[in-house]
Amino acid sequence: MKNGIETPERMIAEQQKEGLVSSEMDPRTLAVACVSMFNRMRRLLLLGVGREELRSRWIEIICVLFGVPRNGDTSECPKDCAECGMCTPGKQA
Repeated sequence: MKNGIETPERMIAEQQKEGLVSSEMDPRTLAVACVSMFNRMRRLLLLGVGREELRSRWIEIICVLFGVPRNGDTSECPKDCAECGMCTPGKQA
């Protein structure tokens, strides 16, 4: 279980250095949140919730947690995104 949290924690920290994830958030807290949600979503799948609904909810939750703009919405772009290209009109990532 320790590795299951430390691996995403490292990945999140690396993405913070690249400006893809807000550095205002603690990487370990985000990692624990993601692992917890993933485990609960697997349980919901076993209980009969549809795969497509779970997939769309997972994507939406991750976007909110990590401050990723959705459908061209630039209002939620992290302040330190370093013009990642996802939120800057006309710029390629």
